[in-house]
Amino acid sequence: MYLLATLLILYAATITRGLWWQWQGILTASPAIAPALPPAPARGAQPPGASGAPPGAANPAPAAPAGAKRPLPPTDEPAPRNTTDKYGVVYDAQGVAVMGIDTDPNGVYNVPPGRQVRIGGPSGALMDVGPDGKLTPASRVRG
Repeated sequence: MYLLATLLILYAATITRGLWWQWQGILTASPAIAPALPPAPARGAQPPGASGAPPGAANPAPAAPAGAKRPLPPTDEPAPRNTTDKYGVVYDAQGVAVMGIDTDPNGVYNVPPGRQVRIGGPSGALMDVGPDGKLTPASRVRG
């Protein structure tokens, strides 16, 4: 009996100590804040001379930010059917991308131009993927 009580006390103490930052938010009725993480390095920050250009040369055009999304280039490959492609996109039996689509208001990023997607799952809106990942409504499935 004493052994069981000791184990329960140790368990409760471990949970309370390990999650104290959450318990503090509960007990003080304030939003809990996760422990601070180390600061991330500044984007685009390079030491002088690290651009690869010889000293005194004109600065090259700035590159896209490191986390910027880029649409896929056009491809001649037919759309896969009933499978998942190398980008993690799931295609149905008609070759329409239905799940795993990386999209935002600017377009789609992991389905090449010339293919079709359904936004909203298997019964969602049918869209054609155009150049630069732009989406346009489609009236029927191309097959």
